[in-house]
Amino acid sequence: MYEVALKWDDGESRFFNVLHFDLTDVSAAGIQDFADEIRAAAATDLVDVLTDSVSLIGINVREDVAGAVGVDYGFTSGSINGTNANSDFAAVLALQVNKLCQNGSRPARGWNFIPGVSAEELSGSGRWGATSRGAAQDFFNSLVSLTYNSTATATLYVKASNPDAPNTVPYNAVTDIGTSGVPKTVRSRLPGIGI
Repeated sequence: MYEVALKWDDGESRFFNVLHFDLTDVSAAGIQDFADEIRAAAATDLVDVLTDSVSLIGINVREDVAGAVGVDYGFTSGSINGTNANSDFAAVLALQVNKLCQNGSRPARGWNFIPGVSAEELSGSGRWGATSRGAAQDFFNSLVSLTYNSTATATLYVKASNPDAPNTVPYNAVTDIGTSGVPKTVRSRLPGIGI
């Protein structure tokens, strides 16, 4: 199992989403292609709802064992920026994505936060609109099961915070993706310092 951090930059700080994948090709060339597939998914699904002040700059990959050191991978085509020019509250708002595991054991869910979604995407009720929620859901759906480097596969998992608890497995495969309409704050996405 591998820990993959999606590395974001908003011009003032860097932060990341930590995901867990079962990767079948962990060669340098394989991981580079995996990174480029993530970038392609972001280019297809996310760029229109992200502000132009936010960039997905690469990934960091490490085996999920104590003492393992991560390796940074940039994207072959470079960082990818959002295209929405309205960056009004992008530095303080995040959209929550829910990773669901309907396999009968725990962990049954996990979550990540998409940074830099424009406040233009908020509906009149102050909730994230269908466009931004759909974009985030489509992006994460593309990560649930990803083919890279021709035949290699990446399967998204949720890691248990307490794998010794009853009816709990250390990692559980993600079977469904959902989103929350309630805007989260920058504190929710826990900025990463020094990556």
